[in-house]
Amino acid sequence: MVFVEKKTVSAIMLTLLISMFIFVSLDFNPLVQAQSGITRVQGNARGTSTSDNISVTLASTPTYGDVLIATISAYGPARALDDLENVSSITETGVTWTQQVQWVPDPQSPYFNPNVNNPYVGIWLGKVASGASPDIVINLHAAAWEAIADVCEYSGVSTTLDRTATARNFDYYTSTGTTYWTWYSQELWIGAIAAYGVSQTNPTNGFTLLDGATYGSSSIAYLERMVNWSAPNAYSGTTLHGVYSSIGCIATFLQIVYVSFFPDSTIMQVGQTQELASSAVGDYTPCIAYQWYVNDSAVSGATTDTWNFTPATIGIYNIYLIATDSLNNTGQSETVTINVTFSGDINGDFRVNLADLLLLANAYGSSAGDVRWNPMADIDGNGIVNLVDLVTLAIHYGQHYP
Repeated sequence: MVFVEKKTVSAIMLTLLISMFIFVSLDFNPLVQAQSGITRVQGNARGTSTSDNISVTLASTPTYGDVLIATISAYGPARALDDLENVSSITETGVTWTQQVQWVPDPQSPYFNPNVNNPYVGIWLGKVASGASPDIVINLHAAAWEAIADVCEYSGVSTTLDRTATARNFDYYTSTGTTYWTWYSQELWIGAIAAYGVSQTNPTNGFTLLDGATYGSSSIAYLERMVNWSAPNAYSGTTLHGVYSSIGCIATFLQIVYVSFFPDSTIMQVGQTQELASSAVGDYTPCIAYQWYVNDSAVSGATTDTWNFTPATIGIYNIYLIATDSLNNTGQSETVTINVTFSGDINGDFRVNLADLLLLANAYGSSAGDVRWNPMADIDGNGIVNLVDLVTLAIHYGQHYP
């Protein structure tokens, strides 16, 4: 039920004059980003070697449209300066592999010794096409002293690389290196740490450790985390063990369908219309299907990338969009909450009071494009905040819901 307390227009006008120079601001353009459908399909599959290649066989044939991610560690003899990356290529029928990040000693640094074995750690990504094979061969520039590789398959991951970092670690502290937090709502973060002489355990910063066991005297940690932009406190992956030094790297990947939409305002009045326009990008976009949801219910007929939202009743509306690409990958936007209220409730708290009057006072006399413009203060929607809007607010002053 809606209750109204009677106030005189003259009292409202007096308050307006007192409040004209009070500045109050609101944010009207939140960015609503996408949630992820990222899933680890299989893995980790492990391979080891003391030759010039590492063989890894997946448990099942990878699926078209998915990606494979490999973490690789190799200790080997010194090479020509242009061969320092250690891994020359990865061959697999139906899969195109590219290196995303690596750590190798700089020939000019004290960590490079041409007379002994030198370390390598790297992360590679494979894009799966049709007719892919589960058999993978990782080709090294030369026979390794000890080499280890882990491979996992993921669905919902794009081949678009976001960020990378590397680290050379001492004092019994191991790290992938530090990446800054993501501005995307969901990402897959993969870390690799190569160590000598001991297995790796106890990952930190929210990472899952898929491998840390030794092969001979070497070990590699395959670290995985699904990262949400609202909880960006895991900048790196760390494993704890008793070795003095290690090397690490990290790569972060976007989701395959990234959906966003930009509401003009998160406050509306009953009967107003707001166009919600979305953007969806990914490896297999444009998307072929869209569905808008309000309060977790699909909106009938709202099946395009734009939708006109015209609420008929007061309330709180939680809105999101799901988009689907040609391979049936889906991306879901973050949920945006829009408060639908009555005339005069400028700040959307479901009551008309002094706070709303101050907002109208600050916007009084403004029109669209002005610094002080507040579209919610333009109650009658004529493009300017004037006496008509003030009188309307006065009529509704004291009204609240419920």
